[in-house]
Amino acid sequence: MSGMREIAASQLQAFEERTKTGGFYNYVLLDGVQEAEKQEATFCNVGDQHYHLGELDKALHCHQEHLKTVKLEDKAGKESMYERLGKDFLELEDFQMALRFHFKQQSIALEMKDRAMESRASENLGNTYYRMGNFKAAIAFYSTFLQIAEERGDKAEIGRAESYLSNSCRHAGAHEDAILHHCRDLSIARNRGDKAGEGVAHGNLGNIYFSLGLFEKAIECQQLHLNLAKEVGDSVEEGKAWYELGYGYESLDKFDQALDCFRSSLKQFEKLRNLSPSNDDWKINLQNEYNPVNIAVWRILLKQRKFSEALSAAEKGRAPALKDLLKSNNGSGTAQSVLGGEEDIFPHVLSHLSSTTIFLAIDGKEINIWVLLKGSGGLHFEKSELGERSLEEGVALSFASLTRAAYPLTEDEIRFLNAEEAEQRAQQMENALGILYEVVISPVAHLLQGERELIIVPDGPLCVAPFAAFSFLDPNSKRISYLCECFTIRVIPSLTSLQLIADSKEHSSRKDALLVGNPCLKEIVFNKPWNWELPDAEEEVRHIGRILNSEPLIGEAATKEEVLTRLKSTSYPLVHIAAKGADGEIFLAPNPTRKSLEPEEDDYKLTIADVMSIQVHAHLVVLSCCHSIQGTIKSEGVVGFARAFLAKGARCVLVSSWEIKDKATLELMKKFYEHLVGGQKASVALNQAMKYLKESTKFGAVKYWAAFQLIGDDVTLEIEDEK
Repeated sequence: MSGMREIAASQLQAFEERTKTGGFYNYVLLDGVQEAEKQEATFCNVGDQHYHLGELDKALHCHQEHLKTVKLEDKAGKESMYERLGKDFLELEDFQMALRFHFKQQSIALEMKDRAMESRASENLGNTYYRMGNFKAAIAFYSTFLQIAEERGDKAEIGRAESYLSNSCRHAGAHEDAILHHCRDLSIARNRGDKAGEGVAHGNLGNIYFSLGLFEKAIECQQLHLNLAKEVGDSVEEGKAWYELGYGYESLDKFDQALDCFRSSLKQFEKLRNLSPSNDDWKINLQNEYNPVNIAVWRILLKQRKFSEALSAAEKGRAPALKDLLKSNNGSGTAQSVLGGEEDIFPHVLSHLSSTTIFLAIDGKEINIWVLLKGSGGLHFEKSELGERSLEEGVALSFASLTRAAYPLTEDEIRFLNAEEAEQRAQQMENALGILYEVVISPVAHLLQGERELIIVPDGPLCVAPFAAFSFLDPNSKRISYLCECFTIRVIPSLTSLQLIADSKEHSSRKDALLVGNPCLKEIVFNKPWNWELPDAEEEVRHIGRILNSEPLIGEAATKEEVLTRLKSTSYPLVHIAAKGADGEIFLAPNPTRKSLEPEEDDYKLTIADVMSIQVHAHLVVLSCCHSIQGTIKSEGVVGFARAFLAKGARCVLVSSWEIKDKATLELMKKFYEHLVGGQKASVALNQAMKYLKESTKFGAVKYWAAFQLIGDDVTLEIEDEK
């Protein structure tokens, strides 16, 4: 794994130095001649390097560009690119697109009657269905893969197919078949002298014994797995073996031994992580893969009732790639004592917490809740049980209840549900906000009495939960109340990240703002079912501009090129963008440099990658765009715009969780800036703006006032009126 990564990094660096001139990759000019065919091959190779580095969006882009150049009659070339694109989408967890390309790959293989191609397609389809949890379909395709491998006499592929089938059968509950396949896999590995494969086979067999409750046998197998992994020097498999050994000991209530194993697994993870100190995507993906090990460490510590140490362990695994970026920005060893080891971090972070803080950590159906009371209140721990509830579904239902104005079911749902089921579904949506309060806040509500400010460190699906709208029945007034009526609320990715943001030395000393509103999109709406004009967004930034004495970028002037140029060349204390947003992108006016009939997406879509390529030393970034909180939820947190702006120097980001009426946003932002300019902190200003809308006749519904969430430090607006 490490060798492939280093080769990929070296080749990619050489290519980028030769070809990258801004934006994405351009054609290479050698001796004044454009060598298109060489460039086509290079796109494919560079895509492969990005894939091995875990930079999946870049890999996908390069592979898509290369596919455009493959001639129609070149079926083998198309099959090769379909395979690559399928793998890209699989790692991006877009399973339907992965299936689409792998089925295209299979279709060409069958048309060409090429069994080697068909074998690869069957393996890829099996892998996709396995990742989707459809083990029956996975078994069908792995069986085809095995059959072709046996026809071709390829022992390595036969062993791999037997391993795939065993794991799929285990997950499908067919344990006897799983053991049979694993024994075959083990026999093949031994006959081939493949010690690495033999170790993996022992580990897989141990997993089956574990599923059957035969923990002693499982430990024996994992010990063999570990010994062979050490012998061949495979850090990845050694880390896995330590983890599975820990699980075995934990099941026997041997917690000290389990903890030692889990910590040994983390040591292997750290070795791998240190191989790529500057690659953010690679770190995020690796952290996500090893997140169960982090969870296992703090789970054992909780079982031992070591609550403070468990918090330290949970914090260590929370947003580590972001913490690395923040430390790099600071250019110092700030918070080193917090980031290293598993010592008690509580004394270190307490001095940086201006408000009582709730730290959440999810393990299956359990929500573990630490409350850090400001002052001398100390640390308290509570546990909440989800029961039969699904946290992901609960958050989704809460969004549905807030964003659907009328009947809270789609036409398809109405068509397939009877009246009783439809009524029940609608009630679930209505109750979702109350259920979220019940499982997240209620267990610690008694500790929060008298508090006015609340910091939340969320986990998993709760990273996008609308905390302000969590609802409960007020015992005094006997009416439904909301969390924002009790507290000002902000969210932070981790305890250490807050410390690093607060300690950041480099922030803007300017006294103006970058305001962007209602970018002109008329050139890009040919096939899009929405109106590009946002007059209320324009009024929003004009109003803020009048308050702050700053001229906004509006309409055709609000181009992506101009926005990025200003962000690169100037550090603004405030950045406010009011525009259309969707799927982790913000739509700005297209750059005027391209003369095509319709602009390319790169000309007008502001992406997370764009933000990660610059520095934004702002006190506050406001993304007044629909769904600007969105991103991929991983153990790192939400990998989206808020994280990108924080990573590149912003102290605080205000983002939207869903789409709300432009006029409601206009009114909320007016009130928000009124309080902000009055000297109040961002969390207070947002809370006051929410309450203002909540008490209004026109925008009193929760969906209008609860959409925005504040992430990061609690800042005041340091802009002076120069008039």
